[in-house]
Amino acid sequence: MGTSHNLSDYDTVREAFTWDDIAAEADWDAPTTLNIGHEVADRHATDRGRVALYQVGTDGELSTMTFWQLADRSNQFANVLDDIGVEQGDRVFSYVPRTPEHYVALVGTLKHGAVWGSINERFGPEGIAARLGDCDATAVVTTSDNRDTIADVLDDVRTIDHVITVDRGRGVPADDVAFDTALDAASTAYDVAETGAEDDALLYYTSGTTGPAKGVLHKQRWLLGVAATQKYAVDLQADDLYWSTGDLGWLTGAINTLGAWFWGTPLFTYEGEFGPETWAELLDEYPITVLFSVPTAYRMLRENEAVLADVDLDLRHALSIGEPLSAGIVEWGEAELGVTILDTYGQTETGNMIINNYPTMELRPGSMGKPLPGIEADIVDPETGAVMEPGETGEIAQRGD
Repeated sequence: MGTSHNLSDYDTVREAFTWDDIAAEADWDAPTTLNIGHEVADRHATDRGRVALYQVGTDGELSTMTFWQLADRSNQFANVLDDIGVEQGDRVFSYVPRTPEHYVALVGTLKHGAVWGSINERFGPEGIAARLGDCDATAVVTTSDNRDTIADVLDDVRTIDHVITVDRGRGVPADDVAFDTALDAASTAYDVAETGAEDDALLYYTSGTTGPAKGVLHKQRWLLGVAATQKYAVDLQADDLYWSTGDLGWLTGAINTLGAWFWGTPLFTYEGEFGPETWAELLDEYPITVLFSVPTAYRMLRENEAVLADVDLDLRHALSIGEPLSAGIVEWGEAELGVTILDTYGQTETGNMIINNYPTMELRPGSMGKPLPGIEADIVDPETGAVMEPGETGEIAQRGD
C-alpha cells in the first residue's frame, strides 16, 4: 500500500482546483451530458474480473459482484423499470438492507433517468408513508421480509403503482414484480438515459431532528462533488478496499458508494447491524484499508476493545461523520487502530461532506476541518449573512454551487 496522498498540500490544491478537472475524468462529456449510473458502473466494466462489491450476509457468507456484473444487472433493472411503465423523473424508492440487489437497483434507477431515494429499515410504516407520500413515489423496491411493512404503507400512499420485491425465502405476492425473476428475463443491453448536469437524480429525506423530515433533491452533477470528496478527503487509492458502514437509506451511504465507484474503488459491506465482535472479525478477515463510520461505532469498539486484541488490521485510513468526534476517540484510534480517525461534516442538504479533515493536514482534535477544494463555506451571521470573525459564533453556510 502506497503512502502518497491525493491531496499533498491543501492550500496548493485548493488554489489550483477546478471542477473541470473532476468532470474530465467522466466517460461522457460531463457535466453537459452526465449519467451517474453509467459513470459508476459501465465505464469500469471493461475488465470482467474487477470487483465492485464484496458483501457479507448475516450468515457470514461472502458474495462478490464485479463491475461487469453490476453493469449488466443494473441494465436489466433499468429495462424492468421501462417494462412496468416507470418514466424518467419518476420517484423509485427502496426499503432494503445492505444486499447486492440494493446496489443494483440504485445504479439501474439512475441509468433509467428515474429519481432514486431510499429509506432506512429503522423507519416503520408511518415514517415511510410520510416520505413516499410527500414525493408521490411511483415504485418501491423491498424484500419479502419487509413486505408486510410496505403493505401498511400502500394503504396511505396511493401513487405507488409498483412494488418490486426481492424474495428472501418468504415468497413474493402475485401482484408484485419478483426482482430476480423479472431481471433474469430482461436484456442486459440498455440505452442509458442521456441525462445532464441539471437533471434530477437523487431524493433523500433529512433525519427530521429539527422538525418534519424534508426532501432534498440532488441533480446529476452531484456526482462530481462526491467524486471530489472521495478523492481528497477519503483519499481513495486504486488498491483500497473501502468499508463505508452507512446504509443506503441515508445519503451518506449513497455518497460513499457512488463516489467510490466513480473512481473504480471496490466497496465492502456487511448486511447486519453493528456488533463489536462481528466488526472485529470482519476487519480481521478482510483486507479493509479505509473505514468510514460514525462516532457511536468507534466509541462502542473502544468500550469493547478486547475484541480487537488478536485482530490483524489492514487499515491505513479511517473517517467519521454524523456527530461530533471527540479528541478521546481520536487518541484511542491512533493507539488501537493505528490510524487517525478524521472527522467530516455534511448534511443531506449539502449533498456531500463539504468540510473535512485531510490526511496531510495538521489535525486539531474537535475541529471538523476545512472546506473541500471547490467548496466555499464559512461561519456567517444568521440574520445578515455577513461572515463572522474568528472566535465568534454563527451558522455554517455553504455557497450553493
